[in-house]
Amino acid sequence: YGSSTTGRVEYPLQSGFSAGAHTVIVKAFDNLGASASDTLRFEVVEENLFTVSDVFNMPNPFSESTNFVFQLSSRARVRLGIFNLSGVEIWNESVIAEEGFNSIYWEGRDIVGDRLANGTYLYILEVEFIDSFNREEKIKGKVVILR
Repeated sequence: YGSSTTGRVEYPLQSGFSAGAHTVIVKAFDNLGASASDTLRFEVVEENLFTVSDVFNMPNPFSESTNFVFQLSSRARVRLGIFNLSGVEIWNESVIAEEGFNSIYWEGRDIVGDRLANGTYLYILEVEFIDSFNREEKIKGKVVILR
C-alpha cells in the first residue's frame, strides 16, 4: 500500500487440516529489522460433530407450563432465555446438558415468579459445547401462552 505504518498479508489456508485445535503464529519485520508477532487460534470441526437439533417446546401454545427439548451431539453449557416482544429478558435458566435428549422446564412465570399474560414470547437457546474450542450455537423461536 505504500505505507510505512500499515500493511496487510493474505494467505489462503488450504484444506487438509486435521480436526482439532490449531495455532498459527505470524511474525512480521519492518525495513529496520523491528519485529512484531501475533497468534491466531482456530479449530477445525468435523461436520456434525457439535450440533444442536430438534429444538422446540411442548406444548406450544401452553397454559401452565412447557418443556423446551433439544438434542445435543456433545456435552454443553446451555442457557435458555425468555424475552417479551420488546426484547426484555423476563426469565432464564442455565444448565450443563449431556449428549442426547435434554429438556428445560418453564412454568410460564417471570424471574420473580409472577404469572405472565397471554401472548407471544421469544426464546433464545444458547449452546456452548464444552469439549470444543469455543463452538457455540444460538437457536431462536417463539412460545405462546394461552389460558
